[in-house]
Amino acid sequence: MTGWRVPNVLWRGVLLRDLLDVVKPHAGATGVEFGSYDGIYTESLTLDEARRSDVLIAYEMLGAPITQEHGGPVRLYVAPMYGYKSAKWLQSISLVARTTPGYWEQYGYDVEGWIGRSNGRSDTPIDA
Repeated sequence: MTGWRVPNVLWRGVLLRDLLDVVKPHAGATGVEFGSYDGIYTESLTLDEARRSDVLIAYEMLGAPITQEHGGPVRLYVAPMYGYKSAKWLQSISLVARTTPGYWEQYGYDVEGWIGRSNGRSDTPIDA
């Protein structure tokens, strides 16, 4: 992880936990997996991570629709984790019994991408 950050980026979307409340995951579900339109990029979160108040299915960035360049029209936004956990070009959301490592984790990035607590970094997390 390079450690660069973009401060003061305002996101708007639907809380993932609200979507989960609507679909009511079955008792065997422990995680959520995400797929992208490119057919390559994947990501996953535990149900506890997905239910945080700072995890969105985002459709706006900086007061405008998310551009394709920034992962739109809809993307996952996981505020307390490094950017690779915020899947771009979101196509699918699946409830799973067991999560599998996403695209970047297959290349050695931590499955738990907490800012300041993973990928060998010890910098101070930032508030979303």
